[in-house]
Amino acid sequence: MQMHFCSAAGAVFSLAFVDASDPTRVTPLLARLRAAAAANVGGTATVRTMVVPGATPNEQSALIRVEGHLPDGRGVVEHAAFFVKGLRLYQATALGKSLTTDALETFFSSIEIVI
Repeated sequence: MQMHFCSAAGAVFSLAFVDASDPTRVTPLLARLRAAAAANVGGTATVRTMVVPGATPNEQSALIRVEGHLPDGRGVVEHAAFFVKGLRLYQATALGKSLTTDALETFFSSIEIVI
């Protein structure tokens, strides 16, 4: 897995990707990424549909929101998008104590695959 991230306005924004070795593993791996994201902050995800321009349709593609805690006990909100292009799985995440609607909209609406 490769990850790129930055910090802004008290939040962390990241984009990670991993390549599946087999087309039959794409959907189960995407489901595991979604579950791991929620488990990492100890919360339950609320799920919304998200369509990323240029992405390959997949039943596990979604945008989740999770309220949870960091390892030190501080409260955190995580928003994460999961999507696929061919055998490449993507996770775009915004994580912070509080995230503005404008910041989230700017981050997630800018995602598109142009490969």
